[in-house]
Amino acid sequence: MIIPLRPHQIFQLIKTQTGTERLVQLSLPTQRTPIVLESMVLIALVKFFQPRVYFEIGTYLGYEILNIAVNTSDTTKLFTLDFDKTSFQKANQIPHDRELTLAHFDNETNLAFMNSVYEKKITQLFGDSTQFDFTPFEQKVDFIYIDGGHDYHTVKSDTHNALKMLTQKDPGCITWHDFANPPLPDVKKFLEEFAQTHTLYHVEKTFLCFYLHHPSDDWIQMLNA
Repeated sequence: MIIPLRPHQIFQLIKTQTGTERLVQLSLPTQRTPIVLESMVLIALVKFFQPRVYFEIGTYLGYEILNIAVNTSDTTKLFTLDFDKTSFQKANQIPHDRELTLAHFDNETNLAFMNSVYEKKITQLFGDSTQFDFTPFEQKVDFIYIDGGHDYHTVKSDTHNALKMLTQKDPGCITWHDFANPPLPDVKKFLEEFAQTHTLYHVEKTFLCFYLHHPSDDWIQMLNA
């Protein structure tokens, strides 16, 4: 099933004693960068989980991985995967995704995190996510953010690989972007099918949907509060 949540239910997961402890840093958006509310929800989920290893599928312009780098500890390992030109030439992308990949290539030497103090935290990986060898990451990742290809086959493949990457004993999270985004219906189609066997949460007023891996009873109670 897919359970709807209001954004405040995510933000209230973060328990702090003072207002200053709730301060985060966020890159100001442009037309081609993430919506502020979605970035804030993603940051809140990451701050709640405090992952040791974070894996992003779909680097695009590098703004979302920059937002995560700024708001995680220096020991958090961050990985982001996107096409190189060789794998792109072999891929069969939908027009929407092809346009994004071309924009990625136009900015590949000037991604948002490059030449910043946060670049050293981020490892870029290259290839088609449906063909990429995820074996080195199996059972080693706490948090996966999926925002790569939006066709049914790619979302299914990325989800399958994300499940294999999740640590088996520790809590973890998979978050998808573009759920219920009208121009990209395959994301919702796949996740509705996936939700027949997994409990998912959709954050209202966003295109974010997430899955909790080994959630505690306390987490479930807080989400339902």
